[in-house]
Amino acid sequence: HAPPQLGRILPRLAEALLRQRALTRAEEVLARARAAQDEAGFRDDNEHRMVALKVAAELAVARGRLDAARADYARACGVFASTHDADDPMLADCRLAWARALEPGPSARALAQQARDAYQSLGSGFDEERADAEALLAR
Repeated sequence: HAPPQLGRILPRLAEALLRQRALTRAEEVLARARAAQDEAGFRDDNEHRMVALKVAAELAVARGRLDAARADYARACGVFASTHDADDPMLADCRLAWARALEPGPSARALAQQARDAYQSLGSGFDEERADAEALLAR
């Protein structure tokens, strides 16, 4: 059995690999993370499963699979919204990423606005993220 720590750590490693554009390696690590989460008995709405799902969505965007990405973002953001405060940075990041994956329109605008409002309430440490949300709102 994989230790539960792997289910918590590996999604973050996959996220770091994704940022480095090591997509295949990120996918491999993400698959291992999900297997570790299954072995450890993480619930379907576990925060670490949602981090893994958000990383899966980001990988889907990078691979041009926008429909899969949108579905994964919808699930992850929905769980984060039910378990986190409205101004939680994890929820704001999820909403902003989901807004980017959508076509411009009311849904993307609402998500970007929620993310911007959260970043604004979080203060100056989130100026870059707030600016990204504002740029989406301006398109």
